[in-house]
Amino acid sequence: MDCQSQEILVMKSEHIEYNVPLVPADLIQHPDTTQVTWIPVQTPRLNPSERLDNLQRETAPQATRRILDALIEGKPQKAGEALFSYTALLPRLTDRMKGCHVSDISEPQKKKNYVGVIVFYRLTHPDGTSETCHLALRRDNPQKIWMVDGGL
Repeated sequence: MDCQSQEILVMKSEHIEYNVPLVPADLIQHPDTTQVTWIPVQTPRLNPSERLDNLQRETAPQATRRILDALIEGKPQKAGEALFSYTALLPRLTDRMKGCHVSDISEPQKKKNYVGVIVFYRLTHPDGTSETCHLALRRDNPQKIWMVDGGL
């Protein structure tokens, strides 16, 4: 069997426009990928270590605290494996979270037909306003560590 390498383009858009007429020719046109940030599809693997052991024993609320604290401190590398899917957004996320405070982290909530869990928390901004937010976390990866799947 001959194994060949193949690149797959997975697109994510932060700008969505609704009720825009579609031109059939635009639907089959390949996107311009000269200005994109490419990241590997496979999640990073941690070498067996005390850190990996700790991450595997971590509860969803503990992971939520660690991930959010890393963003608030402006040191996302402290939770880099959990934030892998957000690599390109980390500068904006850390800037947005600067000076915030996290409290009232809930127990994980299961959702029907979702392999992960949802953890709610209160985010207080530097100006004193607060809001209830959530993280979607899953650990169905080969190393069984919590990774952010949504909510940021």
